Amino acid sequence: MCAAFGTAAIRFASPLWAGLTMAVTVPILFAAILGALFRLGQARAFWAGMAICGWGYLVLVLAPWEGPSRCLSSLTTIFSFCNMVNSMSTL
Repeated sequence: MCAAFGTAAIRFASPLWAGLTMAVTVPILFAAILGALFRLGQARAFWAGMAICGWGYLVLVLAPWEGPSRCLSSLTTIFSFCNMVNSMSTL
């Protein structure tokens, strides 16, 4: 289901999809913090890794030090570019 949501968000990119993606991502990352705090053993390591990597990626992508003219090359940016190139080549 997560892959389907992500694929649809990239394929039909719009401000609505961006908002929905953020509305799903942030609560999941907060849940990852709780999982890292209250789980034990390997489950704690999983949730800690998810929280660190997830929040780190979110901070890098939404970095306030990046101006609007600069684009951080992220995985979603690459997929969006590939989608645009593919749609142009079918014309």
